[in-house]
Amino acid sequence: QAMNVIKSGEGFKDILEAGISYIGEIKNIGIKIAAVGEFGKSKDIKREDLQAWEMGTNISHRGFVIGGSYGSWGKHNMLKANPILSGKTNYWTVGLGCAQGPFTASITHLQSKKMAPQITGENNSRHNTLRNTVLGVDYKIAPGLLSYVEFASFKMDEKSPNRQRDRKGNRGHIIITGIKLKF
Repeated sequence: QAMNVIKSGEGFKDILEAGISYIGEIKNIGIKIAAVGEFGKSKDIKREDLQAWEMGTNISHRGFVIGGSYGSWGKHNMLKANPILSGKTNYWTVGLGCAQGPFTASITHLQSKKMAPQITGENNSRHNTLRNTVLGVDYKIAPGLLSYVEFASFKMDEKSPNRQRDRKGNRGHIIITGIKLKF
């Protein structure tokens, strides 16, 4: 839900949320398609209104699934006074998964881009980017007992036309492993 990403206390009013989805099968190929949107008026007339949306799809066949999505948070909560000083936020995902018996594996990638406020004299190419790729493997040991391991690699950085203003990127790797017990 787009409201979860809003960090300002200003908020919105008259919010409309809507979504549509389709789940079906064509010649043993599973298809899922969904689109959601959230629109609202800013409580502060100096700020942009809420116009967030996302579309995604999954296609499955014989234990394999491929999917992806694209979304935009628009210019929500940015100042209207100077549109050059604000930018849009968008993201996309893509993933591939496989399930064969007690074994499942998946790999997913997320990339998001948020245009940063422009500094006087610069062009509009200043932006923050996040890239995150996750590889996960699960094995069902017994009913109610699942072992798993996940590896994530991420990179965040800010880019601007003036290289002296770039901040050092943040990057890293995370490994999570465990056993899930379900009663």
